[in-house]
Amino acid sequence: MQLSFKNILVCGGSGFIGSNFIRYIYNKYPDCKIFNLDLLTYAGNPANLADIEEKENKRNPANQRCHFFRGDICDGALLANIFEKYNFDAVINFAAESHVDRSFVSVFDFIRTNVEGVRSLIEATRKYKVSRFVQISTDEIYGSVPEGFSTEDAPLKPSNPYAASKAAADLLVQSYIKTHQVPALIVRGSNNYGPFQYPEKLIPLAISNIIEGIKVPIHGSGEHRRTWIHVNDFCSAIDTALHKAPDYSIYNASGEEKTNLEIQNNQLEIDRQHEEIVNQKNKMSSVLKTIDKLDHQQSYLEILILKGSLGNFFKEVNELQTLENGLKDDLSGLEESKIQLENKKNLLEARKSQLSQLKEKITENTEKISVDKKTKDQLLTSTKGQESNFQKLLAEVQAEQAKINSDIQNLEIEARKKLAEKNGTLPADDGFIWPVASRKVTAYFHDPEYPFRYIFEHPAIDIGATPQGTPIRAAGSGYVAKVQFRGDSSYAYLMIVHADGLSTVYGHISKPYVSQDNFVVQGEVIALSGGSLGGIGSGNLTTAPHLHFEVRLNGIPVDPLKYLP
Repeated sequence: MQLSFKNILVCGGSGFIGSNFIRYIYNKYPDCKIFNLDLLTYAGNPANLADIEEKENKRNPANQRCHFFRGDICDGALLANIFEKYNFDAVINFAAESHVDRSFVSVFDFIRTNVEGVRSLIEATRKYKVSRFVQISTDEIYGSVPEGFSTEDAPLKPSNPYAASKAAADLLVQSYIKTHQVPALIVRGSNNYGPFQYPEKLIPLAISNIIEGIKVPIHGSGEHRRTWIHVNDFCSAIDTALHKAPDYSIYNASGEEKTNLEIQNNQLEIDRQHEEIVNQKNKMSSVLKTIDKLDHQQSYLEILILKGSLGNFFKEVNELQTLENGLKDDLSGLEESKIQLENKKNLLEARKSQLSQLKEKITENTEKISVDKKTKDQLLTSTKGQESNFQKLLAEVQAEQAKINSDIQNLEIEARKKLAEKNGTLPADDGFIWPVASRKVTAYFHDPEYPFRYIFEHPAIDIGATPQGTPIRAAGSGYVAKVQFRGDSSYAYLMIVHADGLSTVYGHISKPYVSQDNFVVQGEVIALSGGSLGGIGSGNLTTAPHLHFEVRLNGIPVDPLKYLP
């Protein structure tokens, strides 16, 4: 079986492996158009494809083969737009959060990109009937393997949040295969190395340190074994699976097993052999200089006969010829390795600014953590040493938020079931409107400055300048799924289910004007705002009068500002 594709979407194509795959496909299949979707986070670099861009700029725009979109694979609206417009016949997903250490402190980003992003992509693949979907996974989902190798049917035992998110994505793809018969494949790779690799990884770090004369770091004893595959070989494996593998297949793509210490010793051996070649060249030069110093008025042969050194001369010549023949192949290989090392050094130099920027971001995040700690310390001080009461209140708030979030997700599912049972049809609106007259946002979606961020991520925007009693209007036409109102200071809200998997939540209301299980139209007054600390409907965490406004897509909170005019 040999499939053929004309329009390929590569997600995460500006990263290390993704950019090498685009270059591989671009050079191998001259009739194929490639579309690169990448958010350009810390691991994505447009310079990785500068050579392709230079070639494309020389072509007539109508005949260009490589196109770039900057965007998020979790953005359903963006995916719908490009899938419908460009009619992709294959989707290959490299996009992922992949830094293991970051997964320990920012697991939400990994779940969002590696799980929700894959769900968005494979759902678009199903909806638009794409011929093939390839999910690029990792051998880390198998966990530690004491001996031998993992096969494709080995149990998944991820040992860190990154690996767990990739395992979850694999299971999600397999569920779409079983439930919807989506023509999908999974390719699980081992450790890749090669051009354009992020400089913090083991091999590029070792090369740059050797070039600069810096000690190469070895973690532990250096005996930890890992399998390595060159990125070009991995791209070849993906290409083979893409064009020849039957639907629903899973493949492991692995390379040679080496310890970290063996990797470092390989780099040092290259340097040692290069030094030996330089020494032999110097020896050959010394022999020729000795001949040149003799009487130039006599022939070289006469000089050698008179000096009685003819035999020694030919002996030297034979030795040098033997040496030259023996070193010829090594010299060729080492010169090529030297060129590659110099190219990688130039690439690493170009990326020093990126590392500097990353350091600045780390410093900035450290300062934010310090501010968060200061906020908590102030709260602890205000309790005048009553730590147990503070912890009890904190647990109650967290439990309340978790229950509200769970109730909202369950309610949305039940509401959509009711709509289906009643054959309810929602009016078609031209996007959402602002629910109140004010446009003053006092807290943003996942706001790093949110004062209660150490309790939970802020899933909404807070709209200020909304004193108690401000009319709240429906952002869009929909079905009222829930009205939570007790008439006291407990958290009060209402939820409206809209078309296309969207729903909105309006929190801190002081008086509802609509009831559950009814339809509302866009712009209709549905409640009055509350929000004053200790007032009706305010809840435990209100800091000032405001409206808490959420937008959810298929039950998951998303940034409301992306949906408001």
